[in-house]
Amino acid sequence: MESRANGNGSHRSMRSKLNAIRSRAQRVENDEGGQLLDAGNSDNSRVKFFAYRLVMLSTSSSVIELSFAIEAVNAIPTLLQLGVPIEFAAYVWSIGPLLGFIIQPYLGYQSDTCTCSWGRRRPFMIIYFLFMSIGLGLAAFSTNIDYIIDPKNRKICIVFAYIGFSLLDFFRNSLEVSSRAYLMDATADQFHQLANSIFTIMAANGGILCYAINGYYELFNYPNKIHAIYSIKF
Repeated sequence: MESRANGNGSHRSMRSKLNAIRSRAQRVENDEGGQLLDAGNSDNSRVKFFAYRLVMLSTSSSVIELSFAIEAVNAIPTLLQLGVPIEFAAYVWSIGPLLGFIIQPYLGYQSDTCTCSWGRRRPFMIIYFLFMSIGLGLAAFSTNIDYIIDPKNRKICIVFAYIGFSLLDFFRNSLEVSSRAYLMDATADQFHQLANSIFTIMAANGGILCYAINGYYELFNYPNKIHAIYSIKF
């Protein structure tokens, strides 16, 4: 009985400690010091500021989705151009989710219990962005790195391309999760659904922009190589 009481006491102390950490991080991240919009004080200026704040907090999703569209358009063609067999090129899409399944829960726990003066999410978002940029650089300049190290060994170029796309995929997903969590932390509970909707719309805009730019480039630079993949007859 005494050991059970000690266990319950330690559990309660741990829960109170986590609650204190969350409340402190909430005060840091929500620089409004409370709800963004009071139910009884919904004048036009406050509503406009509230909408502007939600859009600005969701802008990161556009950049994240833009990077995903870049990866989706260029990953497989780049690997095939480097000489990777087509049956092995698609494995690049399985590395990121596998790493996320193993590592992401631990990173999420560390973010939830973070006591940094910047808040719970900001340090992790900065780290994720830096590693995502490194992955994008490795994927984009893998051929140049190969020429510097060993121009005759094509395998080095392929390894750097796989590492780059895997880092880009994993840390892009991690950054999107942290950005959405930051938006939820900085928004009152009754506006979570609205904030999620705006976040999704901004992400879709980023993907549309990237695919439109790529399609415009392909259409006007390689007009003879554009052909239909599927045809539908009515």
